[in-house]
Amino acid sequence: MKRTILFIFPSSVDVVRLQKFAQFLCQHNYTLEFIGWNRYPNKIYTDNKFSSIKFLITGGGEGTRVLPLLYIWFITKLFFVLIFKKGLNNKILFAINFESAFVLWCISKFRPIHYVYDIWDELAISHKFPSWVKTCIRFFDKKIRKASCFYIHVDENRVSDIDSNNYIIIYNSPFDYIKNKQEKDSYNNCFAVTGWLNDTRGLKSILHFAEKNPLIKFIVVGEFINKETEKKYMGIPNIEYHHFMPQPDLFKIIGSCRGIFSLYDPSIEINKLAASNKLYDAMMLSIPVIVNKGILAADLVRNAGIGFVVNYDYDATWQVLEKYDNVLVASMGKKGRNLYLQKYEFSKMLETVLLPVLNNYPFVDKLNNIKQGGVNLPFNLGIEERRAA
Repeated sequence: MKRTILFIFPSSVDVVRLQKFAQFLCQHNYTLEFIGWNRYPNKIYTDNKFSSIKFLITGGGEGTRVLPLLYIWFITKLFFVLIFKKGLNNKILFAINFESAFVLWCISKFRPIHYVYDIWDELAISHKFPSWVKTCIRFFDKKIRKASCFYIHVDENRVSDIDSNNYIIIYNSPFDYIKNKQEKDSYNNCFAVTGWLNDTRGLKSILHFAEKNPLIKFIVVGEFINKETEKKYMGIPNIEYHHFMPQPDLFKIIGSCRGIFSLYDPSIEINKLAASNKLYDAMMLSIPVIVNKGILAADLVRNAGIGFVVNYDYDATWQVLEKYDNVLVASMGKKGRNLYLQKYEFSKMLETVLLPVLNNYPFVDKLNNIKQGGVNLPFNLGIEERRAA
């Protein structure tokens, strides 16, 4: 019998991580529904992976001043939509991020429901809140996690002192789009910049680098948050720009680049823990990744030899990117690809970690009897043991 998963997310249905989950689960006897927020009303969503898509609010985009008020409106409306909704116990409630999970936790005080909590970004450290606001958010976040059937982290480095034992880890890695294709041994003289094109993701430094190196091509794919930054990028002749596109199409046009940028402003707390799609995309594609000092991913990249580490602000450390050394690039790409296959292949993670838990939902007492199939973080370990694993 098919089971239904209701995804709840304060954004649109076309976000990469959600789409990857949906693509996998709809192939494994699950019916999918979605409740969210249509941030871009001009977009038309016709996603046949979901049997129903419902947007509670429309508009607001990603970087407007009214966003805080719209979040409050989304939370309020979601509460009143779900508090009286029939049949919730017949569905797996899959809350993405704090805003969605907080509503389900509140509803659980009035009626018996169960939910899964997928933490993409911890709200308390995602913005520069006053300390009392951060303390308040973490207080509720701890209760929400503990009350969930289970919750999901995107990386080991997100495990903190407010965690209980009922979590699993699903990295932000992609499906294996190249599979058994011939090992890559040559690259084009170009770099890729992908995703949400926010000023806090190194865009100023990348722009300086592009201006200084007119013979190097830059393929930029995504959406700019700052229109002034977008204008500057559009004025550089060696920059090729595309809007967001499906992952298979993206990987086709960046698959021969000699580096993928994954830069994050380290002065923002959540950025130090960035679990970037771009890091794992580069591994899967056998392409070196370029990260900056001050974030934890830099340690992985440096120690595993899978890319370059530069300063966040453009300076002399970027000179290592100017000279194209095909042997070095191919070596880094191969190491990244091998690491991806060993630990980060997305289908394997979902099959061995997520599916066993979903198939037993909401019977959390069975978690300790489920093996994670190659993932090094068993359910029945405490927080300190998990960190040591």
